[in-house]
Amino acid sequence: MLIRNGKILSYLNLTLTAAIWGFAFLFQKSAMTHIGPLVFVATRSIVACVALAPMVLIEQRHAKSPMPSAVFPGAAAAAASAKTEG
Repeated sequence: MLIRNGKILSYLNLTLTAAIWGFAFLFQKSAMTHIGPLVFVATRSIVACVALAPMVLIEQRHAKSPMPSAVFPGAAAAAASAKTEG
């Protein structure tokens, strides 16, 4: 009955998300000893934009109305911040 409702898959996804979230805090703590907070946040923002870009492009193809041209304004700000920090 649990398999039919998809609850097992939901619980596995929730567990995986919690594990990724927890390991991210450990990574952040160790990264802060090596680089400054501005560089870390800028790098994290750039990585997030690059990781989400394919999903945005796929959604944009299937969207009924076009998305605004400034989809990733945070990427430009993060890149500028990393450039001034380093």
